Amino acid sequence: MIGIGRYRYHLVLYASPLLGDAEPYFKVAAHVREFGPEIRPYVLTYDRHPIRRASRYLLKRFVLPRRPTLFFSPAPTDMRLARGAQYIGQRLVKSAQYAALARRSIPIPPWALVTEGQQPDLRAFGPYVVVKPDRGGLGAEVRWPPRRESLKH
Repeated sequence: MIGIGRYRYHLVLYASPLLGDAEPYFKVAAHVREFGPEIRPYVLTYDRHPIRRASRYLLKRFVLPRRPTLFFSPAPTDMRLARGAQYIGQRLVKSAQYAALARRSIPIPPWALVTEGQQPDLRAFGPYVVVKPDRGGLGAEVRWPPRRESLKH
């Protein structure tokens, strides 16, 4: 049974089959439950099974409209909600993600945005630095060189 009485907000994470496994969405939902007890996260997946489709319909029709809802899907989808903000098919660059988390006082590892021709101060970092593009995904172009070599490529 879906209990809505103790939650002030809903967060709907839509795990699109276009992006692969839904497991990361369930991990995010677990973190939200831990850090935001007033938020009820739901992970929805595309499913052709009639009973699971009916359950998703009931959730959309009767449960979600009762509280402010944020709907998040990194891939385009035709699923829409009657009430709340929707973040669909838009990707955030890493630096924007980290800055947003820091503004909310959510712990993040030390990071620095590196632009072409810039040499940031890496003294605050350990002996290794993960270097990744600001845009990208699925681990593309991620490197883990020793700190002294981290920005040479």
